[in-house]
Amino acid sequence: MTSYVGAFTAGAGFRVDTRTIDFGKFATDGTPVLRTPTLYRIETAAGTYTDFIGNFFRYTSVGDIIDGNVTQIVHISSGQTGFIAQGHATFSSLVGGGKGAGSFVGDASVGKIAPAIYKGSDKKDVLIASGLGGSFIDGKGGADFMKAYGGGNRFIVDASADRVIVSKAGPGAGFDKPNLIYAKVSYAMRAESGLSDIKAFSVTSTKAINLSGNNLDNTVTGSNGSNYLQGNDGDDKLIGLGGNDVLIGGNGNDILVGGTGRDAFVFDSALGRDPFDTPANPFAPQNIDTISDFTVGEDTIHLANSIFSTLTVKGALAPSAFVAGTEATKADQHIVYDPATGRLSYDADGSGAQKAVVFAILSARLPLSSSDFLVI
Repeated sequence: MTSYVGAFTAGAGFRVDTRTIDFGKFATDGTPVLRTPTLYRIETAAGTYTDFIGNFFRYTSVGDIIDGNVTQIVHISSGQTGFIAQGHATFSSLVGGGKGAGSFVGDASVGKIAPAIYKGSDKKDVLIASGLGGSFIDGKGGADFMKAYGGGNRFIVDASADRVIVSKAGPGAGFDKPNLIYAKVSYAMRAESGLSDIKAFSVTSTKAINLSGNNLDNTVTGSNGSNYLQGNDGDDKLIGLGGNDVLIGGNGNDILVGGTGRDAFVFDSALGRDPFDTPANPFAPQNIDTISDFTVGEDTIHLANSIFSTLTVKGALAPSAFVAGTEATKADQHIVYDPATGRLSYDADGSGAQKAVVFAILSARLPLSSSDFLVI
């Protein structure tokens, strides 16, 4: 078995030698880079492997797998095959069994050990990284469970059923660096995950991908394909890059960046309080999104009829329902764009007594018109 630990004191019957292999760390931008440090290889002369913390499960080597750097370890207690060990793992990570043939466990959460690269198989894998953060975890095929501690961890999801979780390294600890998911497939982050950032594995790819955030403040980055990006709760930042993207901020004060292409910015969440007015409840959510790069005649703003209820006819916004100015001057003017400030408001009763509510901020002095809107 190959076990990579920061330090190890060999017990009786073990031989410890050094071995240099390709390993990994992270550059400042989070990109994995290779280095070749000296690590430890722990084995017994008989070729079977015993759990050194006293459980005495037996393991046997069945040959190198995965890039030729690691040895497959089969758990032979009670006749079950259970584990493939790769990357940063300790003997205690292999205790348990019953994970299914071909399953990979790389639990390095015990002890103080350096960040590592973990790779799964095409089966349903369990990958649990060290408590120090900065690990790179790739579940590969199958519906995998991936967990890490601390900040600066990077995950690759290859299946929409992958489950990814990060936890704090200890009581009172936080995430000193953001944790990031690289998605090879369409993926929605779970509320339990503790992760804040997700991006397409290849941002230059023209393959469409659907990515969704969770209840945290997410950064969601698509590819150069036509992406469907959703923030859900939290103050999110959605980045479409190339392609004809659909961006849905959800609740919170979101930043929407369409990039190039004909992008659609969707508003289908409840309107919040107007921070530019004196609110009855100053702690109520604002739900005001900022569209940083709206291009007139190319991008469109989609207004959900369920929220903008006075816009009863779906399809292109009626010219009479839009006005550029500081306020509505007619009863049927419901979408108000202020060219001086870039504020976009909804006025349910037009020129009536009800106040307009700001729901988006665009660049100032845009030649905006009703043709830039669609009621859905």
